[in-house]
Amino acid sequence: MIKDKILLTQLWKEYNAGRSVSTAIHYEGAMKRFVKDMGAGIRLNDLTRENILVWRNKMLEVLTKTTTNIYLRSLAAVLHYAYDNKLIRENPKFLFAGLKMYGKRSSQSRKYWYVPVEDMIKLWNFYENRGKGNIVYENWRSDYKRKYLEAAGLFLFMYLANGMNLRDACLLRYDKYYFHKGRREMQFVRHKTAARTGQDAIFPILPELRIILDRQGCKEEEGGLVFPYFKEIKNNEEDEIKVTSLLNHVIRKRMRSVSKAMGFPYVPTSTWARHSFATNLIQSGVSKEYVSWAMAHADCGVTSTYIASYGFKQMWRNNSLLLHPKADRSEILDKINLLGKEQLVEVVRLIIEGVD
Repeated sequence: MIKDKILLTQLWKEYNAGRSVSTAIHYEGAMKRFVKDMGAGIRLNDLTRENILVWRNKMLEVLTKTTTNIYLRSLAAVLHYAYDNKLIRENPKFLFAGLKMYGKRSSQSRKYWYVPVEDMIKLWNFYENRGKGNIVYENWRSDYKRKYLEAAGLFLFMYLANGMNLRDACLLRYDKYYFHKGRREMQFVRHKTAARTGQDAIFPILPELRIILDRQGCKEEEGGLVFPYFKEIKNNEEDEIKVTSLLNHVIRKRMRSVSKAMGFPYVPTSTWARHSFATNLIQSGVSKEYVSWAMAHADCGVTSTYIASYGFKQMWRNNSLLLHPKADRSEILDKINLLGKEQLVEVVRLIIEGVD
């Protein structure tokens, strides 16, 4: 190739061809976005910092900051590939200097993507009761009601099934292990880390999971899929990724309506199920070793990236000790002995509800 005549998109395609299927799909999406915004005629050596700034600003008009940054990183990777192969002279890092496209580490920015237990309980009650009593839900069209409840059910399933991600939920099957364990446990290997660790994740079929399976699951047949989303896919990784991406988009859209009906100040996507599982168990006093094992992490250090370590109530209780230290045991017992039956019942209720 003559350096001065190489089209950026031409090199982008060459670079994509050497990526894994999942990575190539994301990079191809970034390339198509660039062509849509900037055209396909820009030569590699004609690309300037001004071009990149224009593209970024166009993307920010229609895309989220996260997606914009992902697409910018894709372009940066292609340019670093060109630099390493001596197709351009200038180091690409100077083209992107000051754009802050990398932002915070994803592990830091995603730590707070979780639904606290009290809201999870509300969401479960909403699902279990099929929205009964919720004014917003009652005003939805009947076909919307079914679709939104299905999205909530799948989200709850992933949360209760050890924080399973969406693709693994779609790949989950009624295998021999499930029937051998009397339909009380399921196992799966996380697709994302299968090649690296191959570690099984095992979760119990809680009563709530049984309800979701009965409502939304496929017929229980050995080797059959648990959910119907991959029914038409025959071991095709590219199709699996495309269907998962589409389903993730659908869940996000439907959970936005569910969240509005619930009065939540956030919209939990499928990714939140995993972070919620880790954070809520740790905040409830479950050991990090168990959470790490349940999530099929190679070590507890990985688990830490999912956890917002302390909730508001825990921080309140702990920091209150700065001016209100705990009374000693005898003083507390003396006060309890002075309480009547009704007062004791109220104290127990407050303790159970976690009210200070």
